[in-house]
Amino acid sequence: MQRAIWAERSAKLELLLTHYRIHPNDKDRWIKLAACLTADLVPGMIAIKVPAKQLPARKDREWTLAQYSELVGEVDELSSYR
Repeated sequence: MQRAIWAERSAKLELLLTHYRIHPNDKDRWIKLAACLTADLVPGMIAIKVPAKQLPARKDREWTLAQYSELVGEVDELSSYR
């Protein structure tokens, strides 16, 4: 009975690896799978990648009202996914 349950779980884990395009022989496959699952299932684990060219230069530290407004809108939009 236990072996049948383990076999089913193993098959499902393999399907998850395939779904997230993680190679089954990757030495970091379980940590990659955990990261993918938490990013999909835990709201606080969402990360946003911003290309470096979009970031303001360090000397450009002052924001305009429009930039603040855009940031608040984006945060509100992300918060609505909960």
